[in-house]
Parts: sequence; C-alpha cells; structure tokens
Amino acid sequence: MENARIYTLPDEPPAIVVAAAGPSAAELAGSIGDGIWTVAPQAELLQTYTEAGGSGPRYGQLTVCWAADEDEAAMDSR
Repeated sequence: MENARIYTLPDEPPAIVVAAAGPSAAELAGSIGDGIWTVAPQAELLQTYTEAGGSGPRYGQLTVCWAADEDEAAMDSR
C-alpha cells in the first residue's frame, strides 16, 4: 500500500514490542523497541536487550492446551 495514512491518530502512539529469537534482534529491540517478546526465556537475549538500552517490558510466549477434562485433552494432543 502506498501513501497510506491514518487520520484518527491516538493521543499516545502504541508501544512497539520487537520479537527476538537471536542476539541481533534482541539488540534491535533494545535500541529501537519499547519492549521485547521471546519464545524462550534465554538470559543472554535479555542481557543483550538491556545492554542495548532496553528497559521496557519483557514478554514471553507460552503455548497451552485446554480441554473440559483430561481425556479430551489427551485426545486433542494426538
């Protein structure tokens, strides 16, 4: 889309959280992002994020499964 524009901007811009799976992305998150999102809580990534200037929230992804009972949950995982 070229020249797209939103005319009803929010009073405060939304936070930009950068997903990071490696050190380069963690450094980018720390230098230009408002937070970091990872799928694995690796201390090295969070250290890189902090050293690059990151001080915002740190989010981690968690995969879950839900079912009404244990038998149904076991069936869904096959």
